[in-house]
Amino acid sequence: METNEMVMNEEVIGATEEVATSNAGKAVKKAALIGGMIIVGNVIRKKVIKPVIAKFKARKKAKADAEFEEIVADCENIVVEE
Repeated sequence: METNEMVMNEEVIGATEEVATSNAGKAVKKAALIGGMIIVGNVIRKKVIKPVIAKFKARKKAKADAEFEEIVADCENIVVEE
């Protein structure tokens, strides 16, 4: 009886190890994929998104500055009668 129990225990341990190693491989692949996606996302944010936003902000500021200069120029041309 003990021999049968030992054989059953060895089979259970072997099956458990197979499941553990096969699931661990999948988990490692998922973790690597998620890590890669995070790295790629950060690179895209730094190299693409931030410069595009900076360009839009610069255009908006340049437009506002030009309008301000136009208003200042109009105010300088105003003649105050005394």
